[in-house]
Amino acid sequence: IYKIGDYSLWGDEGFSAAVVMQSWRPFWLSLIYEPTTAVYFVLLKLWTLCFGSGDVALRSFSALIGIVAIVAIYYFGKRLFSRRTGLIAAAMTALCPAQIWYSQEVRGYSLYVLLSALCWPAFLAALRNPRSQNLSIWSVLTVLTGYCHFIGLGIIPAQWVCIAIRRPDSHIAKRLALATAARSV
Repeated sequence: IYKIGDYSLWGDEGFSAAVVMQSWRPFWLSLIYEPTTAVYFVLLKLWTLCFGSGDVALRSFSALIGIVAIVAIYYFGKRLFSRRTGLIAAAMTALCPAQIWYSQEVRGYSLYVLLSALCWPAFLAALRNPRSQNLSIWSVLTVLTGYCHFIGLGIIPAQWVCIAIRRPDSHIAKRLALATAARSV
C-alpha cells in the first residue's frame, strides 16, 4: 500500500484501466483480444463499480490480492511441509520486491500469484484423494489461473510431471486425466 498513488499509470496499466472503464458490451468484446487476462479484467471491472476508477482505487485491487497471496502461500508451504516453511515462504513473498511491485500495478500478476498458490494445494488434495469435490476445485482453480495470465497455462504440464513422478494407481490417474480433459474444454 505504501506510496501506491505516488506515480501515474504507465502504458500497460493505462490499457487495463481503459479496458475496465468501457461500458459492458465493449468490455466483453475486448476480452476476445485479451482472453488470458479475462479473469483479472472481470474482477477489476467489478472492483471499479464498488471503489471507483482512480489510480489508487485501481491499484488497491492488486494490492489486496497481493496481501491475500501471502496468506495463500503460507497455507501452501504449511500444507506441503510445515508451519515454519509456510511462515518463511509468506515472509519471503511479503518482502519480495517483485511481488511488492506487481501488487501495486493495475495488471493481473498478483492475481496470478494468488491463483497459483491456491491451485497447487488443490492439486495435492486431488492427487491424494481424487473425490469429485477435490477434482472440481483443482480444475476450477487451474482454469482461472490459465485465464488470469498466459503463464498460468504452464501449471498443467508441471502438475502432470508431478503425477508422472508419483505414479498413482490407474484409478487415480484416470480421474486426474478426466479432470484435465474437462479443464481443457
